[in-house]
Amino acid sequence: MSLACGCCRETIYEGFGILYRLEQRAKGILLLPGEIKIDVPNCAICDKCWGRLPESQRLVGEEIRQRMSRGSKPVYIFMRADSDRGSSLLGSAKQWSSIRTEPSTVVYIRTPLVLRHFKGAVEIIDGMANALQRERADIN
Repeated sequence: MSLACGCCRETIYEGFGILYRLEQRAKGILLLPGEIKIDVPNCAICDKCWGRLPESQRLVGEEIRQRMSRGSKPVYIFMRADSDRGSSLLGSAKQWSSIRTEPSTVVYIRTPLVLRHFKGAVEIIDGMANALQRERADIN
């Protein structure tokens, strides 16, 4: 299995992160992936595409809490990621076996900027969110 960037659609061999769309549980409350028991709609973004978003637009730390206290929904965050790769049965080809995000690298991105810079990724996230919603409805 290979990993492709949701924006440029190029195969990612190294250097990427995951863009997540989180819904707030309450004003100012952000639950990170891994802290909740449901799948969170997400998409991989390569370093090249991530680099197109100006650093001045990447909010961290206290800036995140201030933005969230204004109640914006949904919340888009980006976390640096890494993967473990193992040899496949096809010889020396590598495959993605797992992805680990780094919660210490959370970056909040304003929704209008996400829609402008990461349009392809948002389409993937929307599709995943719809599929997850249908799956949850089938379970209930």
